[in-house]
Amino acid sequence: MFYRIDALYRLASFQAMLEEDTTRKDYYISKLHLFANFTEDDKVSAFADAIEVHYLNSFAHDYQAALALIEENLEKYPDDKVFMFTLEKGKALYGLGQFEEALVWLKKHELWEFLHHPYDLSLHYEKDAYMALIYLELGDKELAIKHASIAKDLIKPMSDFPYKTFILAVYKKVMA
Repeated sequence: MFYRIDALYRLASFQAMLEEDTTRKDYYISKLHLFANFTEDDKVSAFADAIEVHYLNSFAHDYQAALALIEENLEKYPDDKVFMFTLEKGKALYGLGQFEEALVWLKKHELWEFLHHPYDLSLHYEKDAYMALIYLELGDKELAIKHASIAKDLIKPMSDFPYKTFILAVYKKVMA
């Protein structure tokens, strides 16, 4: 059980975020940081930061705070493929209106082949929705439609998480 406690805290913080319970989210993220200190595992702390960044981008829409935490972590993990900081940096830059730079970061993001949980998959599928929004802003309707369709097709079988609502709204906007 001890070796999986970080996974339980990650899941609990993510569930609290989906339920818009910031008190519980903060509680479990703090537990993750304590666990990281106890086990001397910086990666657990990075996961806690990744959850907080995701919250800041997708729920609080505090893109400046998200970007600051992302930059702090990218200094430690410049070749990040695990914590999704590339995806979240693209989302933060999009939120700040820096479309071209956001696109660069979104293109760097890769879906890990070992993911299969609907939470994980759903938030990864946001990538193409954000790319669709960016292409729409840049005036490339064809690429906007392509990426909106990819995101819609990927999210279609998933449960009704906020990500599905967002992706379907993006698809509707692009197709209008």
